[in-house]
Amino acid sequence: MGKWLAIGGLALIALLVLMWQQLASSSATPTPTPIAKAPVAPVATIAPTPAPVSVAAAPEPVAAPSDKPAKLDPQSDEFFRKHDEVVVPNLMRSAVKCWENTANKAKFNRTQSIVLKFKQKITNGTVTIHDVTIDGSSIGDAALEACFIQQIRSTTWHDDALPDWEQEDEIKLGPRTLKKYTRENIDYVGPEAPRTPVYIRGGE
Repeated sequence: MGKWLAIGGLALIALLVLMWQQLASSSATPTPTPIAKAPVAPVATIAPTPAPVSVAAAPEPVAAPSDKPAKLDPQSDEFFRKHDEVVVPNLMRSAVKCWENTANKAKFNRTQSIVLKFKQKITNGTVTIHDVTIDGSSIGDAALEACFIQQIRSTTWHDDALPDWEQEDEIKLGPRTLKKYTRENIDYVGPEAPRTPVYIRGGE
C-alpha cells in the first residue's frame, strides 16, 4: 500500500508541475495589442489639365485703299506735263495782276522786262515759291518790280501726284510775255487769226 501512495504522490507532483508550466507560459505570452491604423488622407482628385486651345492669330488690318494718286517720278514725262509745264502759266497768272493794275501802261514799251530767279519746293503735293531775286531788269519802275516779286513769292498750288522735290528756276515778265494772260486778251471775242499766212503782192 505504501507503494501505491508513492506512485500517487509522484503523479500529483507531475500534474502540479505541468499545471505550473502551463500557467507560466500563458502569463509570459503577452496579449497582442491591436495596431491602430493611421488615418488615410483622402486622395485629392486632380482635374485633368485642359488641352491648350489654339487661338488663331488676328488678321493684320488691311489698309484702306487710298484715294490719292501715286507720286510721280520727277524724271518722267508725266511729271513734266503736270508740273514743269504749269509753273510758268501759274506764275504769269499771278504776276499779270501787277501789270493790269499799273496806272500808266503807255510809258512802257513791249520790249521792257524783268527776269526773276527763284526756288520752287514741293512738299506733300504743295508747290511753294521762295528766294525770289532780280537777275536783270529794264522795267525802270521800282513799284512794279516789287509787285512782281510779291506776286511770284505768294504763288502756290497743290497736286497730290507731285513728289517732294526742289529746284531753281527763273521767269521773264514784261508787257510782251504777260499779254496772253491779261483779262483783255482772255475775254477777247473776234475772228480767229488765219491759220495760213496771207501774202499780198504789190500792185494788186
